[in-house]
Amino acid sequence: MTEKVPLVKVDVDAGVKSKFSDLVTDASISVLCVLLVGQAMEKKHNALEAKHKDASEDVKKWKQKTTNLEARLKEALKDKIEAAEKATGDMKVEKEVVELERDSWKGKPVGLEGELVEAKSVVEESRGLLAEYFDNGFVSI
Repeated sequence: MTEKVPLVKVDVDAGVKSKFSDLVTDASISVLCVLLVGQAMEKKHNALEAKHKDASEDVKKWKQKTTNLEARLKEALKDKIEAAEKATGDMKVEKEVVELERDSWKGKPVGLEGELVEAKSVVEESRGLLAEYFDNGFVSI
């Protein structure tokens, strides 16, 4: 059974104060939650910023190492290229010398054939003289 209270006895101010107090408590809790979330996000942001800074420094270090390696590689390749060019030049000179020597030998067979024919005729002539010497009984002519 409900008790009926006359309207005059109801304290309106107390009811409003009670509701306002609940609203203030709820607002305070909400503000506290927002502040905690903000603080957590700030910590996370600072951690990510530090991580990004470390990563950026690593990238700078690797870029420097890459640049140094690239310079060393270019220097090594330069030395190899110079050595190869020198070897190629030496081989060209040697090739020219061999070609000149080969060209000088090209005319030799013709000259040697003439000498061979001449030598054969000398041998035949010497054989004939020897045969005649033997036929005459080793008496010189």
